[in-house]
Amino acid sequence: MTYRRWTAAVLIAVAVFIASCGGVTDPSPETTATPAATGTAEPSPTVPPATATPLLATATPTAIPPTSTPAPIATPRPPRVVAEGWVNRIAFAATDGAVYTINPDGSDRRRVSPEFTAADGDAGPRHTWPVWSPDGGSLVFSSMTPVLGNSIDIALMRGDALGAHAPVIIFADDPQSNGVGSSTPHYAAWSPDGGSIVLITGTGQGLVTVVIDSDYGNNVRRMAEGQPVYMDWSRDSQYLLVHLDAILLLNTFAPDGSRSGLSPVGRGSISYHSPQWSPAGNRYLYTDVTDGVTHLKIGKPGEEATVIRDIVGPAAFSWSPDGSRFAVVTGDGGQYFESLSILSGDGAGETVLIEKQLLGFWWSPDGTRLALAAPHEQVRDAIAWTVIDVDTGTETHLAVNVPTEEFMFMQFFFDQYVVSHQLWSPDSTRLVLSGALIEPAGLGQDGMVDPPDGLRAGIWVVDASGEQPPVQLGEGRIAAWSPK
Repeated sequence: MTYRRWTAAVLIAVAVFIASCGGVTDPSPETTATPAATGTAEPSPTVPPATATPLLATATPTAIPPTSTPAPIATPRPPRVVAEGWVNRIAFAATDGAVYTINPDGSDRRRVSPEFTAADGDAGPRHTWPVWSPDGGSLVFSSMTPVLGNSIDIALMRGDALGAHAPVIIFADDPQSNGVGSSTPHYAAWSPDGGSIVLITGTGQGLVTVVIDSDYGNNVRRMAEGQPVYMDWSRDSQYLLVHLDAILLLNTFAPDGSRSGLSPVGRGSISYHSPQWSPAGNRYLYTDVTDGVTHLKIGKPGEEATVIRDIVGPAAFSWSPDGSRFAVVTGDGGQYFESLSILSGDGAGETVLIEKQLLGFWWSPDGTRLALAAPHEQVRDAIAWTVIDVDTGTETHLAVNVPTEEFMFMQFFFDQYVVSHQLWSPDSTRLVLSGALIEPAGLGQDGMVDPPDGLRAGIWVVDASGEQPPVQLGEGRIAAWSPK
C-alpha cells in the first residue's frame, strides 16, 4: 500500500496510542459510510451541576414539621469568550498533560485545561489538540481520563484562551470510542461565525461526524456516519461540505442552526481528502470523476461546476487567504506529492512553482508565501521545512524537524488541518513547529539515518526568514497559532 493511500486509511483502522495515559486501544471496526438523515438529532451531553449539600431537617420532640430542604444550587457554566482585536498567542498541549496558551516570546503562559487533583496522580486526565476559535478568545481541546481497566473516557472541552474560567465539557464521547487516529481523540473545526463546531468522534462501530453549538454542546446534529471523512465550512457558515468516502455532501443550515438541506455533489472521487471553500464567495474546490477521468473542479451551491484540469493520482489543494489564487499538489500515487502549482482564483493560468517530494504546504496569512513540509533526504522520519515565495519561487531553508506523532499526523492530513489550525503567526513572520529540531550535519553519516536518541518533544517558534534562531516555548506535543 502506498504511503498516501495508507494515510487515507488511517481513519479506517488505526489504534489510538496515548503514551501519557499508558494504554493502547484496539481500532474500531470499519463501518459502511452512510450520511445521516436530514434533521436527525441526538440529545446533547450535559455536565452535572455541582450539588449543594441539603440542610438536615430540624429535629424536635413535638409534631412540628421539619424545615424544608432547599433546592441544590447549580454552579453556572462560563460562557464562550469572544476576543476583540489582536491576540497573537500560541496554544499547545504540553508533555505534562495540560493545554496552555503563551506569548510567542515565551512569556505569560496560561493554563486552559483543568488542574489535576492529588488523587489523579500519574493516572490523571490528559488534554491535547487545542483548536482556536475564529476570534481567538476561546479554545476547544480533547480530554482523556483513564477509568477502570484499560478504558479511557474521551470528551471535548471548551475553555477561554487566558484561562480565566474553568473549562466545560461540551461533548462526551461514546464509552467505546477509540478516537479518530493515532494520539488523536477528535477532529474539531469551528464554524467561521464561531457559533458551531463540527466534530469527528469515535464510537464502538466507527466514526460519527456531528455539529454542536460551541457554547455548551447543545443541538447535536449528525452529519455522517462512517469513514474516511473530511469537511470544510463555507466562510458565511451557511454550508458544510462533508467528503465521506467517495461521496461529497453539501449540508445547508438555516439561521437557527438546523440543517435545512442535504444534497450530493457530483459523482464522487477518492483522489483527494478535504474539499476547500474559498475565502471569497461561496465557491469550493473538489475533484470528481466523469467517464473514468478525474477532474479538479470549482463548485458553487445551485450552479454547475467548472472543470479546471484533469487529475492523475492523489491531489490536495488550498486557497490563498484572500481567495485570489489557490495551490494544488499532485503525485503519481507514490509516497509523497511530487509537484506544486499555483492557479488564479478562477482556475486559469496554472504555474508550476516547484517539483519535489512534499508532504504538504501551508499558506502565510498575507498570501505571499507557502511553508513546505518535505521528507528529509538524510534523516528518516524527519521533515525539512522551507518557505517559498509564491511570486518568485525563491525557497528559504528553515529547520529540520523530527515531529511528534501528533504533528506528523497533522502533516499527513494537512489539507484538513489547514482549515482548523494555523502554523503561521498572524503577521506572517514566524511559524510554530512541534517536536525536536536537529542539525543533520552533526550526525556524521552518509545515506539515510535514524534521528538521534534522547530527543525531547518541544514547541518551537521559527523565524520565516531563516535569519533568527528558533525559540523553544516549552516541552509539548502539538501547537497552533491564534488566527489573529
